[in-house]
Amino acid sequence: MKPKRRKELRTNELARMLEDAREFLRKYGNYVFGAVVVVVLVGGLGVYWRHARGAAVREGWRQCQAAFGSQQPSPDAPLAQLRSISQEYKDPALVTQALLSLGQLCWRMAMAGPARRSPAKAHELLREAEGAYRRIIDEFADREYAVATAYLSLGAIAETHRRFNEARAYYQAVRDSASLGATPFKHRAEQKLARLDEQADTVIFAPARPRATRPTTLPVTSQPSTLPTTTSAPSMHAVGG
Repeated sequence: MKPKRRKELRTNELARMLEDAREFLRKYGNYVFGAVVVVVLVGGLGVYWRHARGAAVREGWRQCQAAFGSQQPSPDAPLAQLRSISQEYKDPALVTQALLSLGQLCWRMAMAGPARRSPAKAHELLREAEGAYRRIIDEFADREYAVATAYLSLGAIAETHRRFNEARAYYQAVRDSASLGATPFKHRAEQKLARLDEQADTVIFAPARPRATRPTTLPVTSQPSTLPTTTSAPSMHAVGG
């Protein structure tokens, strides 16, 4: 086939394809345009949502750090802020950190804050700390380090209430975890268990009562050293009467 003839065939083929495209657009152009618009809008909304979500998460982290290190006059304000973060946000890392901070802040306030002088308030704070740590264990089991911290913290609270068997169970859960073998959490749990064993082996004796000793000198009485003299001895007759 001559080159000129081949060129004509290619030109005719191209013209036919263009004609088909124009016919397709004439029939379905509105649909194609609508689909393109939808794709662009969905992509734009996805980018905006990711950006907004990232900004919200960053703001949540900022609030969490500010609340835990807060020096506000009212101690209830940072607690309320941490509760809000743990309930409103969906980011697992942020929520677990808010719960850990809430538990640690409640513990700190119960042990060293003004609540220490109020047993009822201290008990309330420790109960809230327990609730925060248990939520980490129940809802975020895949976050191993946060769960290990929660177990160790629950053990410390149990010791505070003198529930030593319960504390031992928490520490053993960390010690026996295969995924925590090369972390400081396992070493800390072993230390806690060793201390509990030492306390169990220690026998406490009551202090001995002092022995009674005899005085080295006779006690002083009101009796005089000499008998008193009388004017006359009673007569037998007077006595017999």
